[in-house]
Amino acid sequence: MTSRLIERLESYKRQCPKCAKHFYHTNIFVLPWVSRCPIHQCTITSICPICKQPWPDITEMAGRECPGCGRPRFNEIKTSIWSDIKDQNYQPIANIYELFEHDIDLFHLVTVDHFTSERAHKHTIGTNTQWCKPIPVLSPQYPSFQVRCYNLLSHKLLKEINIPTFPVHYKSWRLFFDKELEKTIEAIKQQSWTDEIEAFTYKTRKQSINSLFKILVYIVNWIHQHASKKHTIYISSYRYLPTHYFTGAPDPCPYCMALSLWFFNAVANIYGNQTTLKINNYPFCIENGLNYFHRASTPFVYTNNTYYKLEESFVSWFYRRGLLISFLAILRFSFDFITQINNYRKSDKDYFLIPNRDDIFSDQYCQTKLSNNRLYFYFENENPLSSYQPRPTPKIDNICRKFIAYLANHKIDRNIDIGAISSSRLKYVEFSLLIHNFRKYILNLYNG
Repeated sequence: MTSRLIERLESYKRQCPKCAKHFYHTNIFVLPWVSRCPIHQCTITSICPICKQPWPDITEMAGRECPGCGRPRFNEIKTSIWSDIKDQNYQPIANIYELFEHDIDLFHLVTVDHFTSERAHKHTIGTNTQWCKPIPVLSPQYPSFQVRCYNLLSHKLLKEINIPTFPVHYKSWRLFFDKELEKTIEAIKQQSWTDEIEAFTYKTRKQSINSLFKILVYIVNWIHQHASKKHTIYISSYRYLPTHYFTGAPDPCPYCMALSLWFFNAVANIYGNQTTLKINNYPFCIENGLNYFHRASTPFVYTNNTYYKLEESFVSWFYRRGLLISFLAILRFSFDFITQINNYRKSDKDYFLIPNRDDIFSDQYCQTKLSNNRLYFYFENENPLSSYQPRPTPKIDNICRKFIAYLANHKIDRNIDIGAISSSRLKYVEFSLLIHNFRKYILNLYNG
C-alpha cells in the first residue's frame, strides 16, 4: 500500500511549527508536494524556527530544552493545549490520505519484448521497454494523477489546501480477446518459431517501419527548427567509441549524435533482439551512466491470466510516443555528454564524474486503469518533445562538419555513415534509402 510506503520514510524531518507545539505530527509532512500545513496554512520546515536545529525524532525530544521542538515537563503542559487540538479542523489531512486509497498499477500493460528480451552482452547497452514509469508518490504530479484517474478529490480542493496541480491527459481504448494472440505469445515464450509468429512479426515490422518514418519526419523538422534550417543531419555509427576518443576530437553535434544513436537503436529493435545486441555497443554511453536505451514496442493487456489486444489506434499511438520519448532521452544524454567533455578539458582531473541518469525520463510518468473492458492511459504531455527546450549551440553547422570530418579520418572497426538529411521535409524515398543502408551495414557486421 502507498500509505505504508510513507510510513517507512523519515517523516519527522519535516514538520509544521504550529502542529509541533500541539505535539501533533502526520507522515504526509514528508511529501515534497505538501509545502504548507493543510491545517494552519504555514510553511512546513526542516528546522525548528526557535532553536534552528533539525526537527528531532521521538527519541531525541527528551534531550531538547527548546519550547518549539523539545518535550516539556508534565507540569508545564497546559490543559488549553488539548482543547486547541480538539477544536482544530483535521479534515484536510484526511482529504490528503484519500489520495492513497488506490495503488498505481502498470503491470497489466505488457509488450512482446517483455518475453523476448535477452541478457545484454558485456560492454553492450541493454534495452528497457518500460519507458513509461508509474508515477511515484513523492512526485509533485502524484496528486493530479490520482485525482484524474480515480476522481478522489477535486483540483479546487487541492488548491484550497495548497497542493500544486498539473495537467494530466488521458486516452481510453477497448480491449479485445484474441485466442491467436495468446498462442503467439506462448510460442514466443517457448522461443518456438511458428507460422503465427512469422505473420505477427511481419505485420508488426511493417507497422513499426511506417510509424518510424512518421516520427523521423517530425524529429527532422524539429531539429531544423532548433538547430539551423540549413543544417545537414548525418546519421553515422558510433559503435566501439570510448570516452577518450571524444576528448581529442572536435565536439560532436548533439543533434546528429542523438539522431544516429536513436535511429540505429529504433531500426535494430524492429529486426529483433539479436540485431539490437549486435548494434548497441557504445562504451562512451556506458562509461557515462547510460546503460540502456529505452525502446518503443507493441503493447498488450494482461489481466486475470488472459491476454487482450488493444485497438490499432492505441498500438500505433503508444509505439510512436515511445519513439519520441526514446529520442528525447538520448538527446538529453548527448547534450550532457558534450558538456561533460568540455568540463573535462578545462579541468586538471584525469577521470569523469558519471552522472545519475535516473531523471532522464522523470517527466514522462504515466498511470493506467482497467474499467468496463477498456484501458485508460493517463500521461503528462501529449508530445514530450514539443515542451523540451534544447541548449543553444552557436555555429552548429561548423561544429557538425568538423566532427564528421574527424570521424571519417579516425574510423573504428566498421563505423560508417548510412546517410545525410539536408532538408526539413524528409521524403519516404530518402527514408527507404536509410533503411536499405542500415540493412547493408547489418549484413556487413554479421558477415565480417
